[in-house]
Amino acid sequence: MNLTDLKHQKELNVFRTIPWQEVCKFLAGGFFVNAGILFYLYVARVSVPLWGTGFIETPEVSGVRSIVHAVLFLTFFYLGFIREWKSRNRNAYSVLPIGFIRSALKCRDEAPKQGLEGAPDAFLEILPAYLEGLDRMQCGDEIIVITWLHRARRDVLKVHPRMDPSNPLTGIFLTRSPDRPNPLGLHRAKVLEINPGRLHIGPIEAIDGTPVIDIKPVIESNNC
Repeated sequence: MNLTDLKHQKELNVFRTIPWQEVCKFLAGGFFVNAGILFYLYVARVSVPLWGTGFIETPEVSGVRSIVHAVLFLTFFYLGFIREWKSRNRNAYSVLPIGFIRSALKCRDEAPKQGLEGAPDAFLEILPAYLEGLDRMQCGDEIIVITWLHRARRDVLKVHPRMDPSNPLTGIFLTRSPDRPNPLGLHRAKVLEINPGRLHIGPIEAIDGTPVIDIKPVIESNNC
């Protein structure tokens, strides 16, 4: 590689370090303001001198420029905002609840750490679209209820297990803490009663209003 190639490579690296998306956002804001001002001058029929020149900008010219600036605003808005939004959502996944927990537990402070630590029984209300998924379920079945812990913090990566400061800080992937990037809850419970659109289950430590995203059977053997 000769000196010319090295110079071009260096210029290319500098070019790549420029935060072009942020530049596009800035330009979008500038063209949006300019388009608004120029459109006002056109509607108000105001002629203004062009700064640094001896020319007068007529309302008609302001109208044409407002259109140009509006097009530039839309272009840079797409490059700065819409493309970023599309990029973020391209790898996103959505989860829809199949039902909700109805419990006497109304807040996190009232809930035990685990279901077998004094959690009450509760009702699992199934949304009408998913009722067929309960076919052949029976009273006495052991199930795993998978919930979305909607009151959890999603910016936590380390906790004191069981919220006990005497326990050393531990990565959340080695704990059952509800606070985690994707706050899924796993609750083993027994089906106590089956009513139309509603399961009586327990014990379960999920609080009232917790979204349920799936139900799975407890597998004690290789049978599915």
